Amino acid sequence: MRRMNRAHTFVALAISVSLLSLASECRGGEQAAPTSAAAQPRKTAKVGVILGLTGKYSQYGKRMKVGYDLALEALKEKNWQYTIDLLVEDSKFDPATAVRAYQQLRNARGVTLYAGITGSKNAVAVCAASTGDHVLILDPLSSAPSLTEKCGPNYFRIMPSDALAGKYDVEWARERGLKKLAIVHVLDDWGDSYSEQISRFLKTKGITPVLVEGVNPGERDYSAVVAKIQEADPDGLFLLLYGSDAAGFMQQLRTKNRKVQVFGSDNLSTDEFLAAGPEVVEGTLIVLPAPVQGPAYESLKRAYDARYGKNPPEGVEFDVNVTKSYDALMLMAQAIETVGPHPSEVRKYLVQLKDYPSVSGPISFDEKGDLESVQYERFEFRDGKRVPLSR
Repeated sequence: MRRMNRAHTFVALAISVSLLSLASECRGGEQAAPTSAAAQPRKTAKVGVILGLTGKYSQYGKRMKVGYDLALEALKEKNWQYTIDLLVEDSKFDPATAVRAYQQLRNARGVTLYAGITGSKNAVAVCAASTGDHVLILDPLSSAPSLTEKCGPNYFRIMPSDALAGKYDVEWARERGLKKLAIVHVLDDWGDSYSEQISRFLKTKGITPVLVEGVNPGERDYSAVVAKIQEADPDGLFLLLYGSDAAGFMQQLRTKNRKVQVFGSDNLSTDEFLAAGPEVVEGTLIVLPAPVQGPAYESLKRAYDARYGKNPPEGVEFDVNVTKSYDALMLMAQAIETVGPHPSEVRKYLVQLKDYPSVSGPISFDEKGDLESVQYERFEFRDGKRVPLSR
């Protein structure tokens, strides 16, 4: 009997081992994380974003939030060791409020990794407040040239600096034979530094602007500026305003001057600018980073359509604000998964990154955290639509 019991025990053990082996083989069909996270509880990494969700320019923050939400959905499908806890604060598109939002995230919630800030002027303020805090910022959309110098070695961005777009605009104006050029810009870090870059590039061509005029954000009465434009009589105008402000400016400009050729910033690519009316925006020229097509882009567009259908939230559309924010969070998550949620290690990862395949195109950074290269495409507004131009 004792031998029989031992035999039964041996058979039972053999069956148990076989079942365990079979279960292991079944799990092997799943995509495993590099550290065999499939067999371990997933870890959580905090990532903060400071978005302008309320206030005059809330459309930008709302669209960025859509990009982050789509990224979080995509990350759920990955069998990675880290999940992302996205912590959102509202800046109201105001630098002082953005700094308080940063302090809330950093001091009260322990966030050291950031995947976005709505607006260059708010990014500059947060960079100043975060000096010495050992945090890392990966910014999807801030484009002010001043950020390159002001934000230090722990600031990276996947939107090209407007220094590149400004140079491209100047070359475009010269190709068209324009010589008397003026600049109207918003009085903030983005507008000021963009204007400075355009003036610098004009100087390299031996041109001094006939007018450089700054206006306050949210201005409604541009009559004094329009009068100065009439007096200076430029043949070309670089318009560096936010979309809704630019719409109001153009409506007032075109009542007095329909001949000056307007070159706009990327902010003029929004529906808020088109709200000025087809006749008002007709002929306005802008340059934008070359649009990206392909399987990754189409997949994200399908995910957007599936979630929001044909009736997205007010002020939200599928545009660069969505795609770039999606890319920023996906890249941040990839870095965390590869090296862990430590700013110094994430920085090393980004520095060595080469041609990361994002939805909006390959990402590589230069020694200052800017994109190494970018291709631009020219557009003209015709009949209320943004039409690409052949080079």
